[in-house]
Amino acid sequence: MKNNQLLFQMEAVLKSELDLYEKMFAFSQEQVDLLAQNDPDVDRITDLMNQKMEILNGLRQLEEDHSEIKATWEKNYQTYTVEQRSGVALLKDRMLSVIEEMQKMEEVIAKGMRRIEKEVSRKLHNLNKGRAVNRAYFKHETGPPRYIDKKK
Repeated sequence: MKNNQLLFQMEAVLKSELDLYEKMFAFSQEQVDLLAQNDPDVDRITDLMNQKMEILNGLRQLEEDHSEIKATWEKNYQTYTVEQRSGVALLKDRMLSVIEEMQKMEEVIAKGMRRIEKEVSRKLHNLNKGRAVNRAYFKHETGPPRYIDKKK
């Protein structure tokens, strides 16, 4: 019975980690969708990135908490039949596919963010050029106007 308990614990561990990976996947998908728009919402994209970082930190902590169960599983997994291990194998395969898809999306997100960064940089450069032209041709008086003696 104790062996079956380890099997159920390992499945529960993998399900909890997979849930977090799938949340990150959903956030990545939303980021890709936002970046595909003509005028992407940069604030929402960065908010999603921050949420993904929070999940990632929680996932790291969760993996550390589960390291003991995983180590025990690595030692004892051969005591189970292939049919018994199939649930764990399916969860691991699903987790791997989610991670691979997320990596592809992260590349798309990085390209989109670089595109946005270039666009913002170009707009900022044009704004600074406009300010320089404004300063060159239109000198604003900073002090009170000078008194001009009209009798001279």
